[in-house]
Amino acid sequence: MKSKNIIFILLIISLVMLVYYLVISNQFGDWAERGQFGDSFGAIATFFSGLAFAGLIYTIYLQRIELKLQRQELKLQREEMVKSRVQLSEQVKILKAQYTADIAKIKVSAIELEIEAIKMEALRTSAKEKYVKQIRDSKTKLQNLAFDLENILKE
Repeated sequence: MKSKNIIFILLIISLVMLVYYLVISNQFGDWAERGQFGDSFGAIATFFSGLAFAGLIYTIYLQRIELKLQRQELKLQREEMVKSRVQLSEQVKILKAQYTADIAKIKVSAIELEIEAIKMEALRTSAKEKYVKQIRDSKTKLQNLAFDLENILKE
């Protein structure tokens, strides 16, 4: 669509230039008269040159505004990236805490199984004091594990 518009505009400009040349060459016989006729449009040429310069200044002004907006956008984007990094580091901390909690659950389960095994062994044998000591040792392990977890969560 745009290429058709450009071709159409170029065709019209070419046609206007051809008509202008034909009118001027038929109206004025020698080059001196044609030159004088062309000089009579000096004010209009100056006016359009001024308009072109004003357009250039306006374009520079618009680019300046665009660059200012782009800088603000980049600044906001950097701030968002910093916030994103902070949130990501917080998520990493949470994941580490969850990982630690999962390990602790596995250790607790292992100690509970050990206690159950000790209880079953104690029921089969008569050396109950030995098994009570082992259960108390397992209880101490659980308390130490809970203490370690509390310290990790405080960090």
